[in-house]
Amino acid sequence: MSNIHKVKRAWENYKIDGEVKILSEILSEGTWNAPQTVKQARELAQIMAIPLPVSIAGDTIYDIVGDDGLFDDFIESEKKDGPDTDARYLIAYKLNEWLSDLGTEQDPGWRDPWNKQAIKIVRNAIAKFV
Repeated sequence: MSNIHKVKRAWENYKIDGEVKILSEILSEGTWNAPQTVKQARELAQIMAIPLPVSIAGDTIYDIVGDDGLFDDFIESEKKDGPDTDARYLIAYKLNEWLSDLGTEQDPGWRDPWNKQAIKIVRNAIAKFV
């Protein structure tokens, strides 16, 4: 999907009665997905069970963990360390950061709440990487 299509889709998602809710969320870098449900957390756990090359990490986790900073890290790691570098450490670091911030001043205020069971599954999935 091209960037223009992503922006268009995001734009449609942020319209309320035809008016834009928060334009800055659409145009700035950010996060579009997190494993907040049990289903997403279980999918993440399966992905984290085997090495994940950075060269395919973005496509693999796009619908589970979507974050511009993380995807930038994939690109940098691929350039620096090669396409077969295991992305699980980068993913775990990002998820650990998010989970550590829940309920604190650094909590970004997720659009949807994190399911408590999903948090446990995610913590278990990333435990050996952080």
